Amino acid sequence: MDLVVPDHLAYCFAAGRPIFLDTVRARYFTIHETLGEAFSAVVRDGPGAGRPDQVETLIRRGLLTPNGRRAPRAPVIPARRELAHAPTGRSSMIDAIGVASSIWGTSRRLRREPFAKILSQLQANQEALPRSEADRVPVLARRFLRHRALVPVRSVCLLDSLALRGFMRRRGGHADLVFGVIASPFAAHCWLQCEDLVLNDRLERIEAFTPILVL
Repeated sequence: MDLVVPDHLAYCFAAGRPIFLDTVRARYFTIHETLGEAFSAVVRDGPGAGRPDQVETLIRRGLLTPNGRRAPRAPVIPARRELAHAPTGRSSMIDAIGVASSIWGTSRRLRREPFAKILSQLQANQEALPRSEADRVPVLARRFLRHRALVPVRSVCLLDSLALRGFMRRRGGHADLVFGVIASPFAAHCWLQCEDLVLNDRLERIEAFTPILVL
């Protein structure tokens, strides 16, 4: 019997334990240490690696499903670089309007739409996103960051990452949205990344997070 993790569950291993992100219910969770070891064994070595009663429990809880096919997981490229902390350059009225529009539009969307719906749309559209030349992405990101402080909306990782992603997409650029977690004490975070370049955060901050989902 083949066993796979359902597509709506993203997962990673942090501090030796599995952490899950249920993209339908929009919640993070983990499981008991014993079940965690069984889950790790099955994912690593196949269904025969776990005790039958523990594997059955994992199936009953919906963490594994028999005879399914899981879409390939997006690869996670380790982040090694970051943009300059203080973007410099000449301000642009067009960019200022574009950044403000992206921030306000994203803010409205986050208030009105469930997080699960937003994730679902990102997953559905990821193949359609344009791939620009790698050297164009940092230019677009700097243009966004240069004008972000002019928008009187509190900076939040999800809001800013989605707004920056939308700003770049409308101008032919693309970057991956990376969700990461820390096991203990639990914390979740997200940022935009192009190859190994972090676009809207500091390396010293995100290095503590284990990526759990890449869109």
